[in-house]
Parts: sequence; structure tokens; C-alpha cells
Amino acid sequence: NQRLVGKVTLVAHGNTDGFRIGTDWISRKNLHRHEEAFKRMGLLMLPSLAKLELYSCEVGQNRSLLRRISALLGGAKVEAYKQSQPATGESKGRRVVCGISTCKVFNPRKRKKRFQWSH
Repeated sequence: NQRLVGKVTLVAHGNTDGFRIGTDWISRKNLHRHEEAFKRMGLLMLPSLAKLELYSCEVGQNRSLLRRISALLGGAKVEAYKQSQPATGESKGRRVVCGISTCKVFNPRKRKKRFQWSH
């Protein structure tokens, strides 16, 4: 009996070309070396919720890589950021969410100011 996951989050160093997981650099140029691993991951993801979040600096600028990873995952959404990310893991900047054929850019949410008591 296999359990399926809805979301996988990877925190990795990245740039506009790709990202690093352990000692492996993943980019559009060498993605063929990692195809089977992404396909296996896709089989473990719940189709209705499937999403891969990449907390990697600037990899969101490489939409062709994100769309190809989405295809390997069986159509799972792939979310990444277009700018550098702080080491705290707190996301900042615009994020890109890609499927097999399309990508959408989302701006960061503006936080509402909390009510402050005046004395």
C-alpha cells in the first residue's frame, strides 16, 4: 500500500541555469540524466494536488526547465522564484508556477499592517 504526497519542497542552490541537489547540478542541458528520478517522483504524487516547490535562487527565470520538469512529473505544477532567496527559507520576490505548457507569474503578497495600540 503506497501513500501519495501532494507537495514536495526542495531547498537548493540555484541560478538562472538550474539548481543543485547534493552533488548533482540539474539544468535543461543535463536533465536527461535525471529523467527517471523525476518520473518516479511523479508516480508518488497525488495527481489532483501534485506540486514541486523549488526554493532556489533565480531558477524561476528558466521556464523551459520548469515546464520540462512538470512533464517528467506527469503534469505536476512546478513553482520557483525569480529572485534570490534569503537563507531563512522565507520566500521573497515573484514566483513562477509552471505546468507542462504554460507558466504564470505571481507577485508577492503584501502583508497588511497589524493593528497597533496607541498609548
